[in-house]
Amino acid sequence: MGVFSEFVQTATLHQVSDRFKSMMYNLKKGVRVYKAELQWWSSRMMEPPMTYNLKKKFLSGLPHHLKAKMIDDGASPDLSGLN
Repeated sequence: MGVFSEFVQTATLHQVSDRFKSMMYNLKKGVRVYKAELQWWSSRMMEPPMTYNLKKKFLSGLPHHLKAKMIDDGASPDLSGLN
């Protein structure tokens, strides 16, 4: 942990967490890119979110019409994967 604290600043860790929290779906990039970016940022967090929270964040960032369609098709954070 000593080497880690020498090279990784606290601000950097907060930036990664803030970036993950602020991620939103982008119509031009699409759902696949949104999912990939969420997974990328979460993998760089000191304490990555639990799978359920990652799925919940994914669904909460989608526009209502997409979220409604996914939920109608049976998607939910506790039952569905991010495949």
